[in-house]
Amino acid sequence: MATSTTWLARLATALVALVLAHNVVFLATYGRRYGEALVQTGHDAAWTTAFAIALCLALALVSLGTWQLRRLSRQAHSTEFRAGVRDPGLGSFASHL
Repeated sequence: MATSTTWLARLATALVALVLAHNVVFLATYGRRYGEALVQTGHDAAWTTAFAIALCLALALVSLGTWQLRRLSRQAHSTEFRAGVRDPGLGSFASHL
């Protein structure tokens, strides 16, 4: 099984390939008007700002989720395993009704 670092490297490589392919398509289609075409199709500063904000929020959620999982893991490891009360069965449940 691959480590988390390997998965992150694969994800980063895929994202870089996706962005490069996107830019190559625009460059091949519009040639010298590449920058102007990007702006006209909504790839201006507003798009970049929205992407940066979404990326920051995603990273914050991932880090908070990781922190919570580690906290719960430590809490689970620190609790002592005790055998719980056995299920008394359906008859006992029905007698309480």
